[in-house]
Amino acid sequence: MAKQVPSYSSWSEDMNIMDFANDDNFGSAWVSNPAVKGEVWYEVDFERSKPFNSVVITEGKDNPSQYNLSYLKDGKWHPIEVTAVQQGRIKIFRFDEVLGQKLRFSIKPEKGHAVVNEIGVYQERR
Repeated sequence: MAKQVPSYSSWSEDMNIMDFANDDNFGSAWVSNPAVKGEVWYEVDFERSKPFNSVVITEGKDNPSQYNLSYLKDGKWHPIEVTAVQQGRIKIFRFDEVLGQKLRFSIKPEKGHAVVNEIGVYQERR
């Protein structure tokens, strides 16, 4: 769902812009600017409300981060209470279905800056 939809973020590092985190190319990445201390953010805009219940984030090598997810519904942001299952550089978030126009990631880099190679948003059958 997130593949090549409009995306926005806090300040990016040089040419590593937000478009690289949802371009379906695991060789590119969005990189937060190291000058930004503390929490950074990344957002995808589905342009209309869509149901989803899982998110997969592929992080850059040696750049782990902590994530808080929220979605925009009817002009208001709602937190998604979820804990990631981690498999190497991949973090998988599964939660009850939500309906949202946008999905925002509040990111706390553990080593200087965030590196996100790819973000996937899905409506899994369960």
